[in-house]
Amino acid sequence: MAEIKIVGVIGAGQMGSGIAHVCALNGYDVLLNDVSVDQIDKGLEAVRRGLERQVSKGQISEADMDAAVRRVTSAPDIAALAPADLVDQGVGGDGLLDLGRSQFALRRRFWGGRLLSFDRSGRDANSAQARRNLLNDVRNF
Repeated sequence: MAEIKIVGVIGAGQMGSGIAHVCALNGYDVLLNDVSVDQIDKGLEAVRRGLERQVSKGQISEADMDAAVRRVTSAPDIAALAPADLVDQGVGGDGLLDLGRSQFALRRRFWGGRLLSFDRSGRDANSAQARRNLLNDVRNF
């Protein structure tokens, strides 16, 4: 399996910004995506606030915080996630549908050699066809 260096995160809300925070703190470059630049900016700010909170508690150094902040960048559209080795859904199943991006369309676009991680709570992810598609994808990976 290829080494993961860049993580794409779809959704810059609480879940997505948390995923971005942890990934960046652990040395991964992160591409943060959402429906608007404003939402992405809010997510970037949430990452910074979380890291600042860790600095204030003595859990990480300011240098660690600065390095992590530099690793998280805005991906204003789905195409900007193309360099990612791993694409993670930081939005619940229904939220992803609200974004107008089905999990299967993302799978078709990004599957070539990349890992995809999706919240399995969404309605379409629990359908019989979704389970068959996922099993086929895993077998063919």
